Amino acid sequence: MSDIRVKSWIELQEAVFENSWQSAISRFRSNFVFRGAPRASHGLDTSLQTGDFEDHELHLLSSFRKYAVESAVHGDWVWNWLSLAKHDGLPTRLLDWTYSPYVAIHFATYDIRHFDEDGAIWCVDYRKTNDMLPKPLRAVLERHDVNIFTTEMINSVATTLEEFDAMSKHEFVLFFEPPSLDERIVNQFALFSLPSSAALSSKIF
Repeated sequence: MSDIRVKSWIELQEAVFENSWQSAISRFRSNFVFRGAPRASHGLDTSLQTGDFEDHELHLLSSFRKYAVESAVHGDWVWNWLSLAKHDGLPTRLLDWTYSPYVAIHFATYDIRHFDEDGAIWCVDYRKTNDMLPKPLRAVLERHDVNIFTTEMINSVATTLEEFDAMSKHEFVLFFEPPSLDERIVNQFALFSLPSSAALSSKIF
């Protein structure tokens, strides 16, 4: 993990778009996903970890599904329910990311209470995280010729969190696009990271 400090808008532009020119399509298209934080000290802990709820993950999600409106999600898959739970503020192992560095910059700068502190924009190369995936998950990406999962694609390999966590002895994280639950998710070019354990350290990045 490298740490780049910028002191101007130009330096920031150069940093987030570095090596993003794709000659094959004649466009700037980054292979990174981004996450903005108003304080550099925030790190990449999930709401399960910051609340010390890792051991209660399954119970929290089960209760959420029990009391939610039955039609709240399209497709009765745990990955859709997990997305909705995250969206509604339930502690989960998911983290919000975006394809857009400008959305990340917004979340790093919008809170004026932290203007006297350094913000952070986390950038992760999803091609490298994909290289760490178990073979069944990599095979799904190759079959669909994509780099980012959908909930349907995850569900074709693992239908429960327990199955997902048991797929490999090695730690890994994948990125997936949630269902379009509302316009906010669409407008923010949102996606989630899904680690292979509720307690997985952010050091994997």
